[in-house]
This record gives sequence, structure tokens and C-alpha cells, in this order.
Amino acid sequence: MERPPIHLDNAATSHPKPPGVAEAVARHLTEIGASPGRGGYVGTVQSQAVLDRLRSRLRRLCNAPGSDERMLFTLNGTDALNLAIRGLALPKLLRGEPVRLVTTDLEHNSVIRPFRTLEALGAEVVFVPLDPRTGAADPNQFDEALGPETTLCAAIHGSNVTGAVQPLAEFGAAAKANEVPFLVDASQTFGRIPVDVEAMRIDLLAFSGHKYLLGPLGTGGLWVRDHLNLMPLRDGGTGSMSELESQPECWPDRFEPGSHNTTGLFGLDAALEWIETQSVENLASRERDVHLKMAKCIEATPGLHRLGPKDPTLGTFALQHDEYDAATFAAILDSQFNLHLRAGLHCAPRIHRQLNSDTTGGAVRLSLGATTPLDAVDRLAEALQAISTQELV
Repeated sequence: MERPPIHLDNAATSHPKPPGVAEAVARHLTEIGASPGRGGYVGTVQSQAVLDRLRSRLRRLCNAPGSDERMLFTLNGTDALNLAIRGLALPKLLRGEPVRLVTTDLEHNSVIRPFRTLEALGAEVVFVPLDPRTGAADPNQFDEALGPETTLCAAIHGSNVTGAVQPLAEFGAAAKANEVPFLVDASQTFGRIPVDVEAMRIDLLAFSGHKYLLGPLGTGGLWVRDHLNLMPLRDGGTGSMSELESQPECWPDRFEPGSHNTTGLFGLDAALEWIETQSVENLASRERDVHLKMAKCIEATPGLHRLGPKDPTLGTFALQHDEYDAATFAAILDSQFNLHLRAGLHCAPRIHRQLNSDTTGGAVRLSLGATTPLDAVDRLAEALQAISTQELV
């Protein structure tokens, strides 16, 4: 009898979702079905109330000061990063002013590619290399890369490849000292480990809603500190100030044209409610316990190697096997053991170059989550033992 699948690709998207998420999605689809801000009847009011509550929950979860209106809903984490990066840099480029952008070699393509696009338009782009001892960028080198002409500095909080966590508080202090806006990609950490925009001196926080916030696909957000302004990337209907033919100036409407993914946001609100009842600290502790057991299992397997730092904070593993390329290894785990992992470069080519895995098909990524079943370690151990002894079908 085939054993049930185990999802070990939470760095791509979380699964299974916690209790209440599917029910909230179904409630909007089957009972409410209205778009917030588009009318004054019961369904629109109910939908608006959920979105307002969700903004507040997200702002509180990252300890953000100020108004809930600075917490913007986006299509996903990539959309949030594009809004932050282009929204700050494009106005300067359009005015013919110099633009300098600083980031790290750990970044996802959701930062690298917008930076490269702006570079083609005339911006200067600087990458801070990772320190192989820590798997993160060195704070002193990050500080040295900044300067008075830097338009924006950006850093991923936790690597989606190795699980290394960057020293954001030190990066943030350097950014503040140099008066440079500091953007953080928290897609791999928000909801997984504590994120505090005040302690870390973050000016813009971009995140995905469907990863460690445990909501549905198609959700994300961007928090922006009060003193910053952005150029919208899209214009259109907002349900407010419809007499204007130009985009309204008020937040969040200015940056949220068109109908929201209200169904998805209902699910994200339910996920946040579940996270609040569990606490991020408890969820991080649970993942850490599974992480340590998983690490021992991997270390005990002949021919299996973990790339990156020896003890990263996050339960994300980049693995290579002496006998199999990444794609074949992942395919065996899937087809014969019903374990779902991801092979490849994971949209992070620069870190794979630093790990010397870019020319060998990348690595197989195993990423834990808040709802990873406790028998995942035993299932993986059985699979690795069978692979090592060639006990394959």
C-alpha cells in the first residue's frame, strides 16, 4: 500500500495548511463572494472587515509602527519586491539622477532580476559576497558597500537554499548610519522566526503569504515605513475617489488597484489567526527540533552532503548525493518514497555559484515547515537507507 506523500518543499510553498484556512477560503467563495470597497452591502462590508483585520495582524506580527495603511497587499512576494525596488529607483532614473543599488549574493531572483533590469537602465548594482564560515554576507562588507549615493540596499533574511540567516540588525544599523533605505525579503522567515522591523531597523519588509505565513498562493505584502514614498507600478480602479482620472494619493489604495485576491486573503487571515494561537516562537522551536533530527539523519547517510553552513538557523537543507545528480535523486525520492523535494538552482543562481553547485544541476532542497509531520524524519531515514543499499524498485 502506497504511503501518503510528505511535502518537504515548504520553501516553495507551505503544505498542508493549518486548520481554518481552507474553511475561510470556502466561506468567502460560498457565503460572501463580494469584493471589498466595491459597494456598501453586507458582503462588501464583511470582506473589508477581514482585510482590515489582516493588515493589523501582519503589522503587529512584524512589530511595525504607525498606521495599518502602510501594510500593502501584493500579488505575492515577488510583486512586493518589485514594488519596493522599482518604486524607489525608477523615479530617480526618470529624472536622470544616479541610482546605486546594494544587495547580497544570497538573494533570490526576485531581487536579482529587478536589480539587473534597473542596471540596464543605468543603475549601478553592487553584490556583497557571502562569508563561507557563516553562509551570510559579512556586516562590515555590507557597511563598506553603502554610501551617500546609494538609493536602496536589500537583503534576504533567510536563504531559500541553505537556511542561513543574515544579521539584519547589523545590516539595518549600517543602512541607517548611511541614510539608505533598507529593504528585507522575509519570504523565508516571516511567520517562521521572529521578524521585528524596529529592532532590525527595516524600512521596507516584503513577504510571501503562502510560505511561512501558511496562507494560500497568490498572497503577499509589503510594509513601508512612514517617511518613504513609492511610485505605483500599476494604476486603475480602487473603489475610492472614482471621480479622479489619476491614481489616488491615499494609502493603501494608491498601490492596490483592481480587485483584491479576497478569497486568498481570507485564507491568509485564518492562517495568521492560527499562528497567533501557536506563537512564532513555539513554531520555530518545533521546527528546530525536527531540523536537528533531520540533520543527524542526513549526516549519518554515506555519500550524502549538505551544502552551506553546518548549523543554519532554518530547517532548509541543500543536498547533493555522490551517486546521483540532483534531478535524479529528487525523482527517486518522489517516485519510490512519496517524499516531495525540489531539485535545481531554486531561483538563486549566485549562491549556487558560491557553493560550486551551479554546474552540477544544483542541489536537492529539503525544507521543513510548521505543519511538517513528525514522522518525516523516519520516512526520510528509511528512504536514504534504501537508496544507500540500492534497495530500489
